[in-house]
Amino acid sequence: AAVSLTFDDGVASQYETVIPMLNKRGFHGTVYIPMAEGGRFYAAPDKWRDAVADGHEIGNHSMTHPCSRNLWVAGKKLNLDDMTLDDIEAQIVEAKHRIEDALPDQPEHSYAYPCGETQVGRGANKQSYIPVVAKHYIAARALGDGISINDPAEVDLCSLWAPMPIGETAERLINIAERAYNGKKWAIIAFHGVGDNHLSNSVEAFGSLLDWLAERREEVWTDSLIHVARWVHDRQ
Repeated sequence: AAVSLTFDDGVASQYETVIPMLNKRGFHGTVYIPMAEGGRFYAAPDKWRDAVADGHEIGNHSMTHPCSRNLWVAGKKLNLDDMTLDDIEAQIVEAKHRIEDALPDQPEHSYAYPCGETQVGRGANKQSYIPVVAKHYIAARALGDGISINDPAEVDLCSLWAPMPIGETAERLINIAERAYNGKKWAIIAFHGVGDNHLSNSVEAFGSLLDWLAERREEVWTDSLIHVARWVHDRQ
């Protein structure tokens, strides 16, 4: 069984709170950060370099975090509905190059679909951009419902499922990991903030999950998404 703890958007609580909590228990996680100029990566580049030095993964979350207009209207060519496959590929490639340039010691990384959405265009022109991501990455995380879990033997690595808990109890967080443990599967959890106000879960609940995983480290492999994905990729 495996568990990957992932954290979106590069908010401060991720380097102030999350990474020290992971380090304390010897776990590696994944942080997905949009790479737009003036964004959260560039607000604290040394913090992210330190995270990579500690064994964590910094992954691609596009340049501008485009989502559908139904979620919010971001402006011209900044919503998935208004974008083509070429538009989203340009964002993916630019962000990938920026990550590689900023973090040369990181051997590889994965992608996470902003808002978990995997399509560009509207109506008759709507199409999946999963094939675009698959040209550049061996693994990419989407989102899923609260019981979504991945079967390492069968999962499409460029369409990984992950529940996105917000304000959950320790019991609910542990339940996600338990499903992987009981079924010999791979649970990926898509967190945002911890102990802040960004789609957050409490420090206490998150800490309880880490303690549960630490007690079972012989049976449950807790590691960054790219490390587990590489293992799965090489055996599928």
